[in-house]
Amino acid sequence: MEGNDPADPAELADLPLFAELDAEELDRAASLLTAADLPTDAVLVAEGRSGGHLVLLGEGSAEVELPDSHETVSIEAGAVIGEMAILDDAPASATVRATSAVHVFFCDADELDELLELPGVHERLRVLSKDRHADNWSRVAEPIPFTLADGTSLTLRPIRRDDAAAIERFDAELSPESRRRRFLGAATLTPSMLDYLINVDHERHFAWVAETAATPPRLVGVARFIRLREDPASAEFAIVVADDLAGRGLGRFLFDALGVAARERGVTTFVAYILWENTAMRSIVNHFDPDVRPDEPGTMYATCAAPDLEPGPIRGAIVRLVSR
Repeated sequence: MEGNDPADPAELADLPLFAELDAEELDRAASLLTAADLPTDAVLVAEGRSGGHLVLLGEGSAEVELPDSHETVSIEAGAVIGEMAILDDAPASATVRATSAVHVFFCDADELDELLELPGVHERLRVLSKDRHADNWSRVAEPIPFTLADGTSLTLRPIRRDDAAAIERFDAELSPESRRRRFLGAATLTPSMLDYLINVDHERHFAWVAETAATPPRLVGVARFIRLREDPASAEFAIVVADDLAGRGLGRFLFDALGVAARERGVTTFVAYILWENTAMRSIVNHFDPDVRPDEPGTMYATCAAPDLEPGPIRGAIVRLVSR
């Protein structure tokens, strides 16, 4: 790389990988990294390159050219590049190319072990890698078409980080009653809540969205599960359906599709807090002989087996998608 310079600790402090380091630790990280300015189209990591080469994107943008696919995934400043090869001790699985002029920091094999020994860096690298892998997967997942009993054509796909605007529109279109059932009260969708809903890892926190088959599509349903920390084989689930599709079987389909994804990830039990008056959700859960107990006034706590879909093309497509 041309134009290499020593890394600046102040610049490293803005990178998520080093967010928890103190000043002395940032100085040490800077001594192990080199900074460089590279032009558009520069290859930051080449597919097939052996592990041990870490790149941090300080400024600018790049894209991942996914193997066995014509798809690319954009990455922005702050991203870690090449971490999967390091963690898996394997050649890089994709090429990453700059889509603008970029300012990067890189660390070669000789310094890498020492960099990973800095407090929290190795674990943070694993978290960032897992998050990016989930984001890449959700972006290239092919939507699964399905049809409701009344003939309505919809598609099912994993939620993505770029769904923020669609989720905001979906939430804004909910009736006050649907919103109250969704939040078990009168809560509104805050920016932090929106960030939580779209930034999922699809392992501990998984989410489907259903959309109309029109162009452009309209988001009409969301289903998610979140594993219980004390019992990873159990997960709390939630389902929300657009008011104009209520009572047409979408909620039950999303519940079953969520169960398929959950079972593929080792979750066998679903739990939920449900308003007693939410007859639609209670009807869905009642098909699975739930264990029900009162909770807060007006609320029930239900436990049931994670559902499943009948064997067939849609179930097969879901299993193939979530097991990739």
